[in-house]
Amino acid sequence: MELTRASIVNSAVGIVGSFVALFITDLIIVHSPSNQSYIFKFNSPAYAQSVHLRTVDREVLDLIRSPNANTDKIKDALPGRNYKVNLYRDAGFNRWNRVKIDLNRNNRWDEKWTIKDNVIIRQVSSRDDEVYDQKFVLTGNQWQRQ
Repeated sequence: MELTRASIVNSAVGIVGSFVALFITDLIIVHSPSNQSYIFKFNSPAYAQSVHLRTVDREVLDLIRSPNANTDKIKDALPGRNYKVNLYRDAGFNRWNRVKIDLNRNNRWDEKWTIKDNVIIRQVSSRDDEVYDQKFVLTGNQWQRQ
């Protein structure tokens, strides 16, 4: 299934009389060509385990494909997002070779990526505990579960 469109629904607070209502926050709604929609909580295991390229994946791929890295680390490389991305360039590399992603900014890394010899490996902590129990390899425009 190739995704055609994704939208993010942010939080909203409404005051009606003496009641305060907090509405659904940070949902990802993914629409497929078959007009089927999938709804994921932004930091949910289902979102992290997706084999399709997500918005965060596309943004990180744009960053790591940029010209040579001129520093060893960038913290919060995509400020203002609901997620935090750190980029790393280890000794012996002239490009970014590691990425860490905190999907919900709770200071626990949900994903870590390793880039070596043009192969991108994504490891996922499905319980948001920094224990990486799932592994994916980028093949074309899709993650292949290992």
